[in-house]
Amino acid sequence: MENGKTPKPQKPIYKKVWFWLLVIVVVALGMHFTGGAKGGDGGDSASKDDSYSESSSSSSVSSSSAAPVSSSSSSKTDDFSAVSKTYNLSAGNYAVGTDIPVGVANITATSGQGNLMTESGSINEMLGIDDGDGMYTSSYNNAELKKGDVLELNSGLKITLNYSEVKSNINPWTYNDSAAKQLGTGTYTVGKDFPAGVYKIVAVSGSGNLSDSSGIINEMFGVDDGSGMYNSQYNGAPFTDGDKLEVSGGVVINIVPANNK
Repeated sequence: MENGKTPKPQKPIYKKVWFWLLVIVVVALGMHFTGGAKGGDGGDSASKDDSYSESSSSSSVSSSSAAPVSSSSSSKTDDFSAVSKTYNLSAGNYAVGTDIPVGVANITATSGQGNLMTESGSINEMLGIDDGDGMYTSSYNNAELKKGDVLELNSGLKITLNYSEVKSNINPWTYNDSAAKQLGTGTYTVGKDFPAGVYKIVAVSGSGNLSDSSGIINEMFGVDDGSGMYNSQYNGAPFTDGDKLEVSGGVVINIVPANNK
């Protein structure tokens, strides 16, 4: 107490106007700087996203450029245009894909009569020139000849194959005529009387029967006497060790070995 007067109590600081003005200014500044920082982070994030997107796009283009799909390789097909589409065949065995092409062919009898079949059983016909008895058909259309199958003809049947589709090359047997061996009536064991292999058989004189123990060959065989009853040549005859070849009826034959491929 000074001069007998009681001093006036001071107002608390939070009741003073300047205090609240200061609080308002501080809060306003804090909000300003906080918003700016967030905005900056957002902008940086967006920038990173854009950068990643561009990088991915660039990487994708680079990848597809580095490994292009070759349309030429996928569309490339084998060309068999140089392979003959017509084949004249007589009695024998013809491996599809080796002696004759894989593909689709029309088959027409050109002379004689006999059986036409495939080893797979897909074809089994009595084929030949019509003699009026109705037993033989003269053609077989759209025969599907598949790789690995064997086309077999017997008796005096001769045919022409006309291909509408050729799907392979061929590498037919050729024969060594200088190594031919002559056989008359008798039974001959493969591996003893002549080596195993593929042979062409040709009638030299007379007529009779020709057969083997495997059942592949069973022919009325001989020099053609005009009757059409006898077959004079058999192509692609396969013999393995132990097979037996029977020649009977007075026919004399040459067996001609195929050259090695």
